[in-house]
Amino acid sequence: MAAKSKKAIKKAAPANELIAASPAKLAWRSTWLDPRAYDAVNHDWRPLRRGMVALASAVAIAAISRLIGTGLGIMTSPQIDVLQDQIFSALSGTAYIESLAAQSPDFAAQFAAGYTALWELIRLLGGYPSYTGLAGALIGLLFTFGSWLTYASLAFVVGRWLGAEASYGRTLGVFALAYTPVMLTVIEAVPGAYVAWSLIFLLILVAKFLAAREVFNLGPGAGLAAILLPYLIGLILLVGLLIFAAALGLNQIPYVDEILRTLRFTGGIP
Repeated sequence: MAAKSKKAIKKAAPANELIAASPAKLAWRSTWLDPRAYDAVNHDWRPLRRGMVALASAVAIAAISRLIGTGLGIMTSPQIDVLQDQIFSALSGTAYIESLAAQSPDFAAQFAAGYTALWELIRLLGGYPSYTGLAGALIGLLFTFGSWLTYASLAFVVGRWLGAEASYGRTLGVFALAYTPVMLTVIEAVPGAYVAWSLIFLLILVAKFLAAREVFNLGPGAGLAAILLPYLIGLILLVGLLIFAAALGLNQIPYVDEILRTLRFTGGIP
């Protein structure tokens, strides 16, 4: 009977094969919402390091995929630089542009810069691979770390308020896995292929729920509150920051204080 009981326990609680998984494998499994990935980080003796390395692996794989996809796209896409140069030459040679350039020495440089920016915008809107678009995508991936640190810190505060006993480092480590779905952009190594960011955001949202459930050990309702309240707090802080920045900017404009004092004196504002 005792032997049977031991076998049943072993069958009910199998060993977590991701305990010793590589960072890339851990990131890949957490991307597909495998609860064992979150459990592996939560029970690691260095959870912050384990989660951060897994997230860094996901971002690195996504970045390399973008580099490969953009490079192949530039080599295989029609070269529109020739068309861009021809149109620029035709516009620059018109009497109107030449007259404006003659009136202002800086006009030629400003026109060239504006024309180049317009073509970069056309490339971005048209999905044409460009180095500008690549730079923006890579910067966006780097901002993933900032988003993780900000959100996980707010989630830690909310979680402790709801009664969780997780440490700050453990919270950061487990929530790092919630951002690994950016790894799905690996498909963009194929020119023209892309993954919808709405899908990635949905996966990240579900992953945050799994992370909160794992590290905070809360019920479904409290776990849902733990992932939604940080968004509300972040929104309030952002609005407050924008209002402060706007007020600070207005104070730098000459005569604004005098105008406000005049309006207050005349009863125009309370």
